[in-house]
Amino acid sequence: MGETTTTDSLTITVAIETSTPDDSEGLAGTLGGEALAVGDDTFTFGSITAEADGDGYVSEIDGSVTMTAAAEASGDDVLYVSADTFAATSDGTEASFTYTEDSSSTSQTTTDSTATVSSTTTLSAFNIESSETETELSTSTGSTDPDWTFDTVEETDLDGNLAILEFDAQAYGDETYVSADGFVLAVEDELSLSAGYVDIAIA
Repeated sequence: MGETTTTDSLTITVAIETSTPDDSEGLAGTLGGEALAVGDDTFTFGSITAEADGDGYVSEIDGSVTMTAAAEASGDDVLYVSADTFAATSDGTEASFTYTEDSSSTSQTTTDSTATVSSTTTLSAFNIESSETETELSTSTGSTDPDWTFDTVEETDLDGNLAILEFDAQAYGDETYVSADGFVLAVEDELSLSAGYVDIAIA
């Protein structure tokens, strides 16, 4: 077996935004992303979860999106992986917190190469219906527990081309909205692609 060269990287981005309450009604958020893997054997996985709750004085959205891509190639064959995630909220949102973690790993020998990337973004946002009412506020970022994670993909021998995308979104309240859209594509011996987003809102 030839010499193995491995490179790992980790990037974390945190954003906290606040705004003055305005006359806009409701709270809306979007979470989404895309994973692409190009190579002889490829795998992409996407998972988007979101929950909105407006039954009390506080309207809240919690969500998480994870995108993972892995690819293997032999010799001089093309190898490419990418994964991106994002989260955003509507104008007038009083407070929002987003946390993004991007990680990547590459391994190369004289005969083949492997690359894996993963991106996860979590979102927590809320509006307070009445500032004159004392309300205990507890927020937590959403989480996802997919069958395939960055670590498990990295440790698995890929065989073939596979693309997976899953959604789990609910909204609770008098006036709610949830929409999901996605796209998956797998081409034998060439690539895998998983992409999608969730829109969620509560008035």
